[in-house]
Amino acid sequence: MEIKKTHKGKSANQILKNAKVCETRTGGFEIFVNGCVGDNAIAMLTDNETVVLENYDGDTFAMYLGKRALKKMQELTKETEFLYFKKHNL
Repeated sequence: MEIKKTHKGKSANQILKNAKVCETRTGGFEIFVNGCVGDNAIAMLTDNETVVLENYDGDTFAMYLGKRALKKMQELTKETEFLYFKKHNL
């Protein structure tokens, strides 16, 4: 998969500005982003400081993260883990 610097003219930082952690129907927690590749996309932090976004249509792309976007994704990832462990009493 090619890693991009922008998607439709937006950087990862711009896309992640309105990202939030939401509970899924299965009881898990995911990071959702509105308006980047459709109505909703799921954002996943990779180990090489990139983010992978996938929408419900299966469109997937990866983006490089700047310092602010990386910090935002790290905070959202920690929040996701915290909410999951809290819900399941782990």
